Amino acid sequence: MPRLGIFFALLVALLTADAKAADSLGQVAEVRPEATGGFGQARVSLLKGSELREGETVVTGLNGEVQVVFSDQTRLVIGRGSSLVIERYLMRNDGTPEKFAINALAGTFRFITGNGDKNAYRIATPTGTIGIRGTEFDFTVEGRTGQTNVVLFHGAVILCPVRGKCVTLSERCGVAQLVSKREADIVTREAERLKVAGAFPYVASQSRLLRDFRVTRPAQCIAPVQIERETAQRLAVTDPPPIVPVPLSPPPPPPTEAKGNNGLGNGGEGDEGPTEQGNPGKGKGKDKP
Repeated sequence: MPRLGIFFALLVALLTADAKAADSLGQVAEVRPEATGGFGQARVSLLKGSELREGETVVTGLNGEVQVVFSDQTRLVIGRGSSLVIERYLMRNDGTPEKFAINALAGTFRFITGNGDKNAYRIATPTGTIGIRGTEFDFTVEGRTGQTNVVLFHGAVILCPVRGKCVTLSERCGVAQLVSKREADIVTREAERLKVAGAFPYVASQSRLLRDFRVTRPAQCIAPVQIERETAQRLAVTDPPPIVPVPLSPPPPPPTEAKGNNGLGNGGEGDEGPTEQGNPGKGKGKDKP
């Protein structure tokens, strides 16, 4: 009888292990202490290679960071002082997610979509949702107010407040916000855009991230002056169009000296002609008697 009990105990343990393995949906590719995962009050420290499951909450400390790769090759970075719940991860038979929903409670994150249908991804925050359309982006969630900021690197995202009009962000280095549960907005003023984008830690530096979790030149999003300078330098090395000489017009001829009247009247040495009486001209001839 004791042997039968031991057999059933081992069988239950094996079945439980298989069930847990089947529930695994992602794996920790890199971790910096302190970072924990678990369900409810049961928390364990996350290590490189740790598996994550549906319904699990991940929390990082002030120096903690977790880089997770999911089964569809979606990559997620959970930055310092952050918390997130993997709410739903429903897989199709072909191994792609039918629904992938996470709830970002607070902190800093990077999200890079994988091989699944882009409509399957959804991120919830305290002020609304982020719909994803094949995208690379960073986002932050302010723990006290729930305000959500997004900076886009590739693709498009749709920000929808809980009660309000959605906005679509599709421009590289563009910034959008879920200001409140009633308002979503795209930041158009350059000074404000630079201020918000500059607050994202992975925009300024990706040195803490593995190569697969990096995006192309995010620092350009906070250095528009440098972009303009590089553009000007590229244009400077391009051969300018040839200059076609314009033929010069010949100069005008010099003015000729005009022959003026010498001041002599019609008397005297003037040409002979009919004599006009009473003409007091300046001639020196004598009047006839």
